[in-house]
Amino acid sequence: MTFRMLHLVLTYVLCMPFVILVSPAELGQMSIHNYINYVNPPAVHKYKHANGDSILCVKFTDQISLRPEKQQYGYDKKNSNIGWRDTQAGESPPNISGSGFEKRCPEGTVSVREIKHEHVKRAGSVNMFLRRKMVESSNQVHDYAVLQYSSDGIYSAQGRFNIWEPYVAPNDFSLGQIWLVQDQRLPTRQTIEAGWEVYPAHYGDSRPRLFVYWTNDDYKSTGCRNAECPGFVLSNGAQNYLGQPIDQVSEDGKDQIDKLISIKREILQGEAIWSLYIEDNVVGYWPGSLFSSLAESTNVVQYGGEVLHSTNDIGTPFSKTHMGSGHFSQEGFSKAAYIRDIQMHNSNNALVYPQESIIVGKPLCYNLTLGIDNTNSEWGHYMFFGGPGGDNPSCLN
Repeated sequence: MTFRMLHLVLTYVLCMPFVILVSPAELGQMSIHNYINYVNPPAVHKYKHANGDSILCVKFTDQISLRPEKQQYGYDKKNSNIGWRDTQAGESPPNISGSGFEKRCPEGTVSVREIKHEHVKRAGSVNMFLRRKMVESSNQVHDYAVLQYSSDGIYSAQGRFNIWEPYVAPNDFSLGQIWLVQDQRLPTRQTIEAGWEVYPAHYGDSRPRLFVYWTNDDYKSTGCRNAECPGFVLSNGAQNYLGQPIDQVSEDGKDQIDKLISIKREILQGEAIWSLYIEDNVVGYWPGSLFSSLAESTNVVQYGGEVLHSTNDIGTPFSKTHMGSGHFSQEGFSKAAYIRDIQMHNSNNALVYPQESIIVGKPLCYNLTLGIDNTNSEWGHYMFFGGPGGDNPSCLN
């Protein structure tokens, strides 16, 4: 057995997903009360992270993407081997240590951000809570500044993402991310997505947070963010949890903070999976069984930013949602947001840079600039992107 395969076996504990029993479309029809009971896995421990999030420590096989249909809901106090209790702010859970986290869940568990009633209520319904990337409604528009690479047979992609805390209107969102796409122009479009986002209406604050997303039908009825429906499988002992705030952010003209985000096709128990890494730390994976054409490889990789606007806010200060840092791409380092060290690999793990194109919907609001620095391995292929938005109606029309 190779070291890489041994690493995967130990990381994922030889456990593959059960058949997904409740689809996102079915979840969207639930009451908020029933959804909260369903989406929060039975936990052996719960604590309040120093960042304010309520964290559930869940047995690996009890997470939403792996548990059987009749798994009990709520906190598993009776069967806990650790001793369940609420940890107060400032305390540490029992037998937990480690760096990078003020607190950690015990060995054999995964960290899940608890979804609370008020989180879903802000969206108005479970369906709207889950619909962040679904087809646009009549009063919402998505704007993009994206670098796209197109080629068959891409097996991994990475980039080092500059982290900012842009201004985002209460009902909007702004993000920087990587997309892996198949069937791009078809109703069966399939995507795997990861990055950072600021989404006040969803998270209740304006901090940038780690997120993932997926769909296998062009955002119509499948897929969701993070662990808010069955799909993404969390890695045992991961140092990051989905929806986690990113503590350090870049400052205008000062220190710049970035995170390496990598998505790699790997094999686990004979099945293709897409694994997510932050720096060198595995977060989890999307099972290939979630997809058809995207199960084996991708033929489109995109990097860049996306902003959701409400068309009701045209001409008001609330339409000034920023992308990236809020600066245009041509303002460069320490002003504009960047993605550097962009890399893609084929099935032989050879570095490839396929045909590229730029997708910018409203350059007066958000734009993108490309660059290559062959003298600096820390930058290589890179891009700057973003902008301030504005109350100019051309931003939305």
